Amino acid sequence: MQLLRRIASKVSDTDKAAIKEYLVLVGIPENQIDLKDTQKLLSQWKNNYDPNKNISGITNAKRNQFIRLDGTLQNANSDQGVILASNDPDTIP
Repeated sequence: MQLLRRIASKVSDTDKAAIKEYLVLVGIPENQIDLKDTQKLLSQWKNNYDPNKNISGITNAKRNQFIRLDGTLQNANSDQGVILASNDPDTIP
């Protein structure tokens, strides 16, 4: 749950709209998608997103947009900016 909260803080309104678009395309009723409840929205994405799913009527560009969105959401989970380092006794006087 804490993971979803962390990712939710990094999801833009544009991302939320794209998630909703995808969910509707795969058959989730629009009235079950709440853009204000980001944690639920991310759970719905996680439970329904499949990059290999063939969705009729979408272009390859739109499919690629969803793939990039999934990558963005995955990267929001990473610990970017963290550098692990240690002293090297051979180079420290």
